[in-house]
Amino acid sequence: MGVDAARGLALLGMFSIHILPAWNPETYEVTLQWQLFAGRAAALFALLAGVGLAFSTGGRTSHRGRTMTADRVGLFIRAVLITVLGLLVNQVLMSEDPPAYNMGLDP
Repeated sequence: MGVDAARGLALLGMFSIHILPAWNPETYEVTLQWQLFAGRAAALFALLAGVGLAFSTGGRTSHRGRTMTADRVGLFIRAVLITVLGLLVNQVLMSEDPPAYNMGLDP
């Protein structure tokens, strides 16, 4: 349950980075959510995704036989679906101002 809660916080952090402004338009200072979550939220989410995969495939004693095959097929299907969804979202929501440009950084 703790891993899921941390993953939820990381997801909220990624939402804040991509939706909320990176700097205050009046003072041109970096906003608090950018200072807290920039880069950290995505890294935490990726780390916890790996932990979740480890738990779902048996933890310390990995699955064997048909269960291992089912784990592999399920993981492959999830990877394909996430890839397709990511490519579709990229085509539909193409932005001229990706988050890296908000800070003047090269993507």
